[in-house]
Amino acid sequence: MTSRTRTGAATVVALGVLAAAAGCSTTMRDLPIPGTGVSGDTIEIKAEFDEALNLAEGAPVKVNGVDSGKVKSIGIDDYTAVVTMEVRTDAELHEGATARLRYTTPLGELFVDVTNPAEGADLDDGTTLGLAETETAPTVEDALAQASLLINGGGLDQLQTITEELNTALNGNEADVRLLLEQSATFLTQANATTASIDAVLTSLDSLSGTLDARQDVINRAMREIRPAAAVLRRATPELTGLLEAVRRFASAADDTVRATRSQLFALLAETEPVLAELASNRGRFKDMLRSLTSAADALRGVVPGDYGSISLDLHLDEFKVGNIPGLQGILDLLGITAPLGDVLDALGLDDLLGGLSGLLPRPTSDPGTTRDEGEQGDGTERPGRGPVGDDLLLPLSLDGVLDELLGGGA
Repeated sequence: MTSRTRTGAATVVALGVLAAAAGCSTTMRDLPIPGTGVSGDTIEIKAEFDEALNLAEGAPVKVNGVDSGKVKSIGIDDYTAVVTMEVRTDAELHEGATARLRYTTPLGELFVDVTNPAEGADLDDGTTLGLAETETAPTVEDALAQASLLINGGGLDQLQTITEELNTALNGNEADVRLLLEQSATFLTQANATTASIDAVLTSLDSLSGTLDARQDVINRAMREIRPAAAVLRRATPELTGLLEAVRRFASAADDTVRATRSQLFALLAETEPVLAELASNRGRFKDMLRSLTSAADALRGVVPGDYGSISLDLHLDEFKVGNIPGLQGILDLLGITAPLGDVLDALGLDDLLGGLSGLLPRPTSDPGTTRDEGEQGDGTERPGRGPVGDDLLLPLSLDGVLDELLGGGA
């Protein structure tokens, strides 16, 4: 075998060995990408996204703005992107955490931004954040597309029309518009200064609304029960209108009367003042006077034992003294009358009321055998129809006896 033949055989053997080794060993694709690992203790968290955009493996994972992990892998499950992340345990992810795909800059790379609440149960290894807990931030492409829609088919042309219409409306009316703006500024300033009052009014209205809402059943019942009354008032509207018109006329006439008699009313009130003052000064004596009248009534019931009695008296008290009638003096004492009886009767206009009593008085019998003719006065002259009367001839007289004779009462 020549040397050339031996060299070719060695080459074939070497190629065979390499081919066998290539079929059984790890390739470069199987090697991990540098920078995708996370140091320290980690947990695996999965997040589901409607759209993963161009998120790459090894993209950073930030928890509340702090780098805390990396994207391990990106997969697809039922048209949903599933991102597997490795997060350090010291990040302390809690239940209620949310994930969002964001750009580091408008044209930068994507990363997973995790918002972690301050409280809650710790997430376990293998926990999955569902679609309700994830979202994708708007991309630059989306922003440019929306801007293009606004410019080309949006409302910019309408904004131009609005601007032109405003210019037309303001042209020549600058002073009025300026005044309107100044008044609006004043109104807003005053409204801002009375914020506390407005707040109090709104609070009161809120309280009132709450009270009305709590009493809704009562209000509904009242509305139902008031319907018959409202119907009656509606039928009686003409009568009510006539009544109000009559009241108006009466008020007008009363006003005219008061105006016409104003001075007389004032004079009458001025004259009434002393009378009221006198009554007020004697208010303490009314009780005793009424009690005395009650006692006098009891005495009269003893004098008039029958069911009724009538009396007709004509006394001239100037011709005899009260002391000659012991019963009368007692009644006057009960009534609290201390003035002379003649003065009292004169003041009441009754000075001639008791003038006929003298004919009922008995003739004097103090001197037997000595009499005067009927009709003579104390000086010897005759008085027609009268018996002899005089201060020196009057004897003590009992009022009970006189009344018994006059009223016809009996024991």
